[in-house]
Amino acid sequence: MVIENTHEHEIKMRAMETLVDIINKEDIFIHWAHAFVLSGLEDNRGVDILLKALKNPNQTIRKHSASALGNTGDSSIINPLIDALNDEDRGVRKWSALALGKLKDSQAVNQLIDSLNDKDWSVRGASAHALGNIKDSSAVNPLINALKDEMMAVRKFSAKALGQIGDIQAVNPLISALKDDNFGLKWYSAKALSDIGYIGIIDKLIDLVKTEEWNVRWAVAFALGKLGDNQGIDILKNALENKDATVRKYSALALGDIKDPSSVDILINALKDEDRSVCCAYALALGKIGDNRAVKPLINTLMDEYEGLRGASAWALGLIGDRAILDILIGALEDENPIVRGDIALALADIGDTYSVEPLINALKDDHEGVRRYVVLALGKLGNVKAVKPLIEAMKDSDCRVRGQIASALGNIGDSRAISPLFDYLTDESWDVRERTALSLIKLLKKI
Repeated sequence: MVIENTHEHEIKMRAMETLVDIINKEDIFIHWAHAFVLSGLEDNRGVDILLKALKNPNQTIRKHSASALGNTGDSSIINPLIDALNDEDRGVRKWSALALGKLKDSQAVNQLIDSLNDKDWSVRGASAHALGNIKDSSAVNPLINALKDEMMAVRKFSAKALGQIGDIQAVNPLISALKDDNFGLKWYSAKALSDIGYIGIIDKLIDLVKTEEWNVRWAVAFALGKLGDNQGIDILKNALENKDATVRKYSALALGDIKDPSSVDILINALKDEDRSVCCAYALALGKIGDNRAVKPLINTLMDEYEGLRGASAWALGLIGDRAILDILIGALEDENPIVRGDIALALADIGDTYSVEPLINALKDDHEGVRRYVVLALGKLGNVKAVKPLIEAMKDSDCRVRGQIASALGNIGDSRAISPLFDYLTDESWDVRERTALSLIKLLKKI
């Protein structure tokens, strides 16, 4: 599709003509992504093709068509997606559940509740996630039961969903989940309790925090802190001296999530912890709090011999957003460790200064695909049109994850020059690239 030197209204007209022409000529493997774009532009021809593809013999086509239908916002397609919850392929069932969650229509609640008992854990998790998005109170008791699922991921999704629904029936089961051995479930349950925000929770938690061991107490304190009770914050500060490294780590992350400024000095001092992996949590917490007092100590840890702490420090500095340190971060794009270089790129994007655009464009040539992917992500977040041409030139990257990120970045920047090259991406060998491309083209064409 050639659209150079064409006015924007003509670009959209030609794009629609091209999409319709391809869906009428090519087989589903080729025109699936084109139908996705049409459906996102509220053209029923695209929706009809995706609905038909839900019954295609190829499970990959069914799975990606279900995913695409979730982005249409069209409640008239609920019933075919509900039927797809009974597909023989677990991937189709999973993506149908997630699509129903995106559409947020209560017609799907009963079938999603049934899918909490699916034989595949990923389908059960997706169903819990979808029910949290829909926020229908009839799902509360089934989700409470799912807190005991044999798979931890399902239990975490269920805790989060209960917080999203916000029904006080979930309070006692979530408090019980704070006592689970898994620190991740404790975290999700504490956040869910704070999301529910029922005033009676604080008294229940205060009684619990006095009796439990530290591996439970930090989670209870986290919930208290999120609910605005200072007792929880004080307990978390004391926990930074606990002998258990995991307790120290999660207590620091909890203080960061609460964003309590009185914790800054204590967290800065804790950066001296001998366990450098735990120091990563302290750095991340300081970044989330966003206080400038942490800038100098984090610049020091940006030079630490442990690459994990260097990356966490970069991420934290990006969140604080002090433009005075841009040159330091840009210099760190030369770090020997590719993970750190990627974290630096994201930190520059978080600060959001156009001064970073040129150094990031130069970093598109990094020899590590993971770094290139984060650099592209950073350029997309910055949204500067200077990056459009270099990103288009980088579209032939050998790594499909980089190509997919380029498609997303061009959509985020929103420059119509990207439309023609993105059309070529609709036939990329990677389904993920095609899906990201379709979403970006929808975004770009809707702007016109």
